[in-house]
Amino acid sequence: MANPFDAIAKHDKETQTKPLEFPMDGSTNSQHTIINLIKYIRGNPSKKPSHIPAYIIKLPLPMSGISDNVALQYSDDKLGGFIGGLLEPNKKASGMLGYGIASAVNLPSTLGDALSDLVTKYAGAGAGKAISGLVDPATSALKQAVGLAINPNLSLTFSGVQLRTHRFTWRLIAKSQKESAAIESIIKALKISALPPKLDGANFVLGYPHYAVLEFLPTGLILSNKMGCFITDINVEYDGDGYPAFFKGNKPVIVDLSIGFRERAILTSEDYGGASDTITVEAVESAKEVLDNLINKAIEAIK
Repeated sequence: MANPFDAIAKHDKETQTKPLEFPMDGSTNSQHTIINLIKYIRGNPSKKPSHIPAYIIKLPLPMSGISDNVALQYSDDKLGGFIGGLLEPNKKASGMLGYGIASAVNLPSTLGDALSDLVTKYAGAGAGKAISGLVDPATSALKQAVGLAINPNLSLTFSGVQLRTHRFTWRLIAKSQKESAAIESIIKALKISALPPKLDGANFVLGYPHYAVLEFLPTGLILSNKMGCFITDINVEYDGDGYPAFFKGNKPVIVDLSIGFRERAILTSEDYGGASDTITVEAVESAKEVLDNLINKAIEAIK
């Protein structure tokens, strides 16, 4: 996947694009936010996609939203008494006796599920449900008779990284009619980029919106995702101090601007300077050996 920063650098070098900037006095040179808005064109699937910078917007650092958040996804998985026991071969409770009890208690339910599926296939859903209704009480009665409950063996399993979201808010106070016009140009560019275009001759089809690549100075405040973000929403308020104020020509004096972003790709350890992890042949063979052992022990327990 292409790096949008390469397209930005190339575009700036070739065109020397002047950013849409607020304020216009250069006071943001030491601390600022840059929003690079880029048009993505896939075109012919056999060709590489194009990344075409459309607008560069330079604003002060936002009033709120400067946070570098990381969110991971984990799920609670029940390994069950049988498989959970197999994963703990060094514990006495997970010996063959444990396997046998787990199998005996779970067997009615397992057979019931199979029988229910079979009856459902040939006699209809109603008959299959009736069979299941008979087996479930029998399984519960067996568990009460032996005075045992199967350990669910809860396990926390890593399932992925969440896409980061950001919300930045600015209060833009124009000191002149010219600066107010600059604010209007910035808002217009944001809306043009965030909204999808209609395709000529095909009003029922929408094109993809532009995406944004964010940069912050001083660096290190927020790690910018190299793949950029999509703008999820834009909110503009013109009554900054409880009532709207305008320059001559209805140009607003105070504008509160809030923009939501959602990143296009996840971050990994490498983005923060971590080393890449390579799955070796030994690791794969080791996993295969563990799986084979589980299957063999399961077969022995059922016999």
